Amino acid sequence: RVTIIDDNCNIDLLNHVKHKAAECARDARIDLESRLARENSSISSLLEAIRDLRELLELQVPPSPSTNGNNNGTHTNKNGDVVITTTAATPKQKTNASGAGGGHQGLFHVGGFRIQVRDHPPALACLLLQSAHFTLLVRRAIEETESNTQLIFEGESLSKLHGGDTNVEQLLQNNSSDAESNSNNHASTPTSTTANMDTSVGSSKGGAAGGTTASSISTNAGGGAGGSGSSTVSSTAKKTSSNQWKYDILDARVIATIRAAEVVQRWLPRLLQIGNAAHEDEKRRAARIGGHKGSDGGKEDDQDEYKNSSFSAFEVVLTNITPALNLIVEHAAFCALGSSTRTSGSDIKMSFGKRTQDKLRVLLRSPLPPAQSSKCSKELAKLVEVIVNSSSTANGLRPTQAIAAALASTKGSSASSAFARISPLDDCRLLAEEAVVTVEKRRCIYAFDVCSRTCFSRAQGSGKFDIESLLGCLQNLLNELTRAEDCADEVEKGCEIV
Repeated sequence: RVTIIDDNCNIDLLNHVKHKAAECARDARIDLESRLARENSSISSLLEAIRDLRELLELQVPPSPSTNGNNNGTHTNKNGDVVITTTAATPKQKTNASGAGGGHQGLFHVGGFRIQVRDHPPALACLLLQSAHFTLLVRRAIEETESNTQLIFEGESLSKLHGGDTNVEQLLQNNSSDAESNSNNHASTPTSTTANMDTSVGSSKGGAAGGTTASSISTNAGGGAGGSGSSTVSSTAKKTSSNQWKYDILDARVIATIRAAEVVQRWLPRLLQIGNAAHEDEKRRAARIGGHKGSDGGKEDDQDEYKNSSFSAFEVVLTNITPALNLIVEHAAFCALGSSTRTSGSDIKMSFGKRTQDKLRVLLRSPLPPAQSSKCSKELAKLVEVIVNSSSTANGLRPTQAIAAALASTKGSSASSAFARISPLDDCRLLAEEAVVTVEKRRCIYAFDVCSRTCFSRAQGSGKFDIESLLGCLQNLLNELTRAEDCADEVEKGCEIV
């Protein structure tokens, strides 16, 4: 015989069991909600938490008597329309996102935003929390780059700022070995490239400082090849030492580009997987509401379940994720290219350093030397690949007519029609593509400049044109360029120069 422990049950033992089971279920809910808010949770852990929390909520466990289901301080939707905002927390309310803040169950603070997860289905709540973490991470990455460059300008060394970071140490060692190999090969440092960089730097407001920016780096790399005695070596060493902060600034830009690309590679697929889970929830919810059209009670219950959640996963991607993604892509492009003109004819927006000293701002806006530029081109190409691969997934989150109708019935408004024809990742994809093309065009210019100097040097000695050097240069570019068709003009002009 099966006995239902309802409110009319007068057996104390069974009522106690029911009370303890409800307590365990509420504790499990709190634990699962906390897992959704963790920045370092793996994607598999998040998806499992979403599934478990969804199943737990289907049990309809009554709220704790102390809360009476009151979720004050909820995540708000501005004016009930499709513009999603999270209300900014006061300084006293800003707490670690790993737990609930403000004394309300299900309420989390992430980077100054307050999100009430119990107002939304589990997958959508997870998407809101993780997108808030992503926005916070992007903001911190830009702030860290600006802080590090300012500290380097004031005399701090890059190795000390990133002490213990093996990736940074490897980058610094690689750059040191590049400089050493360049010093043993006179032809490996293109003077025309140095002149171009000096011109671009010297033309800005702080040109006197800019004159020693790229020139000192490129010239010092090639110094010592002439072997003019110990006095020349000594003066070169002093010059290198006095300009060390400039080397460190350029390396800091490379590190910032690498880390920006890593953020996108890690977080964009992660967010879109959560978005897919939220989109599947939307389909189920739309089917449930559609099945209850003949029953007002069932429809009303479904509306009351998440009455404050009137937007879709696609809108979260558009309004919460895309702006942060555009910002980190702009940051990577600025660190890799400086603020020079892109193929579109417009300057790259400075993501930081607008109010810094003239000498530092000039160095931040100048193009990177060949060695650093080569490292950045690889990272930008990886970044573009991730965005291109994710673009179709993001477009697939667009609400169907049934989902849009279900959201509209919840709030009495057309919640998704405004975004029907928008592709969320198009702008950042175009920006990243332009950055890759620009840096690879510069790579072609650097490579042919080196090749022409090598051929000229050998022709002076033997009187013969070294066709093998030109062929080797072309083969290397063919193997390394990811946008070779866009660099056809630079390759043709480079061959003519050689």
